[in-house]
Amino acid sequence: MESERWGVLYNRAACALANLPMLRKETLKCRCGKLRSGKRHGALRIDRAILSRLEALAATCGLTQEELLARLLCAATPNVRARALVRLGHLQEISALLSQATTTEEVIEVVAECCRSSLGASLVFVARLDDERAELELLCTSGIEENLRQHFQDFKRIDLGAQVPLAEAVRTLVPVWLAPTAERIARYPHLTAQYAQSGVEHWISLPLVVEGKAVGGMSLGFAGECAFDEEDREYILALASQCALALERSRLYLRERAARAEAEEGQRRAAFLAEVSALLAGSLDYEVTLARVARLAVPVLADWCAIDILEDDGEVRRLAVAHTDPAKVEWAYELQRRYPFDPDSPRGVANVLRTGASELYPQIDDALLVASARSPDHLEALRQVGFSAAIVVPLAARGRVFGAVTLVMAESGRRYDAQDLRLAEDLAHRSALAIDNARLYSEAQWANRAKDEFLAVLSHELRTPLNPIIGWTQLMRRGTLPPAQQVKALEIIERNGKLQNQLIEDLLDVSRIAEGKLSFQPRVLDLLPLVQAAVESVRHPAEQKEVALLCRWEDRSIPVTGDPTRLSQVCWNLLTNAIKFTPAGGQIHVTLERCTHSVRLSVQDTGIGIHPRFLPHVFERFRQADSSSTRKQGGLGLGLFIVRYIVELHGGKITAHSDGEGRGARFVVELPV
Repeated sequence: MESERWGVLYNRAACALANLPMLRKETLKCRCGKLRSGKRHGALRIDRAILSRLEALAATCGLTQEELLARLLCAATPNVRARALVRLGHLQEISALLSQATTTEEVIEVVAECCRSSLGASLVFVARLDDERAELELLCTSGIEENLRQHFQDFKRIDLGAQVPLAEAVRTLVPVWLAPTAERIARYPHLTAQYAQSGVEHWISLPLVVEGKAVGGMSLGFAGECAFDEEDREYILALASQCALALERSRLYLRERAARAEAEEGQRRAAFLAEVSALLAGSLDYEVTLARVARLAVPVLADWCAIDILEDDGEVRRLAVAHTDPAKVEWAYELQRRYPFDPDSPRGVANVLRTGASELYPQIDDALLVASARSPDHLEALRQVGFSAAIVVPLAARGRVFGAVTLVMAESGRRYDAQDLRLAEDLAHRSALAIDNARLYSEAQWANRAKDEFLAVLSHELRTPLNPIIGWTQLMRRGTLPPAQQVKALEIIERNGKLQNQLIEDLLDVSRIAEGKLSFQPRVLDLLPLVQAAVESVRHPAEQKEVALLCRWEDRSIPVTGDPTRLSQVCWNLLTNAIKFTPAGGQIHVTLERCTHSVRLSVQDTGIGIHPRFLPHVFERFRQADSSSTRKQGGLGLGLFIVRYIVELHGGKITAHSDGEGRGARFVVELPV
């Protein structure tokens, strides 16, 4: 009995020596001479931590450390000593193998093989505790046959509070030694099916502990009944401790490697964005710059990059396509010509332009290609590309969407995640700011040109009525004009005076609109007499120009709420504008009708029409299709701007329509009843 007791102590000391990390090392030689330097089983390298543990163990026995080691070696029976030394050798070999294992998979492989070879375990489970310390994640199920795997699917992730041996061992930091099958079933009756199917007679569940803190757990299953004595248990605990240290080391290694990779990726992305920013800041020609950005994004962010721009007229134009293979770029443009942009598409660029929200496709499967294809040929073309992932982000700045950037992974097989989406959105935002700045610069240049042109036009328009006024006034002062000519002179002076007064009034109205001080006194009124009066006021100049006024309206009251002066101004401006741009022999159709919830006034002419490019700007201030001082038609380009403001002030809307130059124009005003 005494010999067995010292054998247990010896085995415990040997396991402790093999388990602790090797720091500053010394060679301790016992007086009995049993531990000789140079012998494989005799040289024990001992650091200060091991000395402390030996000191505590020696104090328990009432001996010095040297006396303890001597007694351990001498008192143990030869069989016990040989067995302990063999296991010590195993632990040292395992320690060496685990020190070379860097990944979790390598650690698990070493531990599983050791448990099978040195302990005879038929099943090995190794699980790692997650960062929240709430669940155990199963890392290894070595030894489980394929037909048994289904019975262990519930243990892929184990809640730490679950009533299963492994969770209990990790939760309490106390090993669970389950021997006979009957004992296991009595303790964990809900696991009867798993135990029965596994073919295992004996189970051990161990906590994997590092510095008093659980990092995971390990379960060993044995096909036959096993009788583990205290020495066996010490050895198994030492093995579990080695596994815990290696598992924690691999976790730290993987974290360090992931952190390093993340830092390198962050530096790469920061360098990419810096290069993009420098490129965008280097030119105000945003179209050329964005084409370069698309080429820069390949292959750093994508295998394919496409940029689409939303034009002022609502059309979508593909600005650039980039790929490392120029032939594929041409193929992409050809595919777009065969299958033009669909503004009603529920996904992709069309949806991003409508909503202003990004789209992330981490993995593109065939079902998505089928849903996106417009024909069997289109589907086959999409399949040939081999799309694997995609990101579509809006080019948006100051609440306005200018276009979209599409990034696609294909032949590289890479996938996109949320971090890639953030980078793509950053890229798109910087590009959108460059577009916005370039357009603002262009608008500022246009505003300067428009100001100069307006001043020139204003000078010309103010001088035009002054010349006949001054000329005819001088002739009348000479007293040489006959009475008939004097009447004509007064008519010309009055007409040009009114024209100049109208020009000045338009300028004042624009100023009042800018300051929000335009007079507006609404009341309930009948719109029909106002329209009739406006038509009669322009009938004489229309007849002089040989332009026919054709009116159509119902002979009944059309009540609206509005300012009669301002509504008369709207009618008069639209009519005089139509007469101005309609040549001799043309016609002007004036229609007034009452709809369900509104009143519609339409003024349509057969004049020179409006160019499609100018049509979106027809109501803008100071904008004229021909703003040169030599243009055929006069005016300051303020009438339609004032008309739109007054109509909107009444809660209505005005629209302009034209089929192009030389094909007339139609202006429609809708006012609420």
